[in-house]
Amino acid sequence: MTGSSETSLVFVGDFENGFDGWDLTELCCDHSLNLVDTPTRVGNGAARFQILRDDPLIAGANRAELKLDNDAIETEYWYGWSTMLPSDWVIDTSLEIIAQFHLPSGSGGPPLRFKTDGDKLVINTKTLKDGKDVRKTVFSEEIVSSTMKGSWTDFIVNVIWTTGDHGYLRIWINGEQVVNEPGSTNFIDTSAPYFKIGLYKTAWRDNKPSIVDSRVIYHDEVRVARGPNGYTLVDPASQ
Repeated sequence: MTGSSETSLVFVGDFENGFDGWDLTELCCDHSLNLVDTPTRVGNGAARFQILRDDPLIAGANRAELKLDNDAIETEYWYGWSTMLPSDWVIDTSLEIIAQFHLPSGSGGPPLRFKTDGDKLVINTKTLKDGKDVRKTVFSEEIVSSTMKGSWTDFIVNVIWTTGDHGYLRIWINGEQVVNEPGSTNFIDTSAPYFKIGLYKTAWRDNKPSIVDSRVIYHDEVRVARGPNGYTLVDPASQ
């Protein structure tokens, strides 16, 4: 765990100055990612992501994602960001991942992911317990139409990336704590994940049912802090 009582802001991605600090390799096309001045959560800039059914596949899927570097194991982090679905978002028969914490390629996927599944926002974890991978849905509520379409939704994640019992995962949505999971938060003990936001959809690639040919999402006010007291530092509502 973090050895210092101090908390520091280690990344700001508020899209006021473009895409500084982000890895831009998981974008296929000019429409995949653009800066926009409306809508924004705060300030004058936000990121608009778009995927199309006939996009070239990136890393084996239809995706438009920004990602950061890996964080550190056994260390406390705070992540904050805001997401808006456009008001004309159509409830689809297949899901999209809109944010995830992913391990290096070949490690077995994300320990934590946020996805839209029909009218539900679903948060899944993959952790290690008694030497076995454990998959769990820690949040699933029908808030896509009622909360996320046409309005900004604020997310805050507080986590220690570990396979040990001393870890914890806490998540707030629009200031309300919705997840409080003690124990393991990762399924390997050699690497912490890296944070990704954008859009990721596998149904088109796999020819699974889907009634849409395009998806658009907006993200803004991304911040990462390291240490024990980072809520206000990363909270989009506090900026």
